[in-house]
Amino acid sequence: MAALLHEEATCAEHPGAVASEACFRCGVFCCAGCLRRLDGVPLCGRCIEVRRQGEAVNELARAAAFYGALTFALPPLGLVGLFLGLLALARLARLPAEERARHTRAPVLALAGIGLPLILLSFLVALLVTAALSR
Repeated sequence: MAALLHEEATCAEHPGAVASEACFRCGVFCCAGCLRRLDGVPLCGRCIEVRRQGEAVNELARAAAFYGALTFALPPLGLVGLFLGLLALARLARLPAEERARHTRAPVLALAGIGLPLILLSFLVALLVTAALSR
């Protein structure tokens, strides 16, 4: 790709430096000092950070689903799953659309972390209402 750059292209972060490549994700020109490779793909620092934020959302969503599933064994842990699920969805919403599209499982896992505790809570409320009405 470096051969395709115009000889006067300069780095977006360092205007005095000649650009060696462009970021694959956003197209910003980068010098050799700014450019990083992730899985062989050239990315600028901002795009690397966005990618890391997306991976952090995945981890939150997995934790939400895990704690949500533990709700049935230890109900108080459902609150952890509920909180982590909501946090994962909020952080997912802040990611750029193209990065959100890479994380298709995160919303499902986050909703599992939210939904499982709510299912147990609904079941407990139904039991309490049934017990109260049967008196």
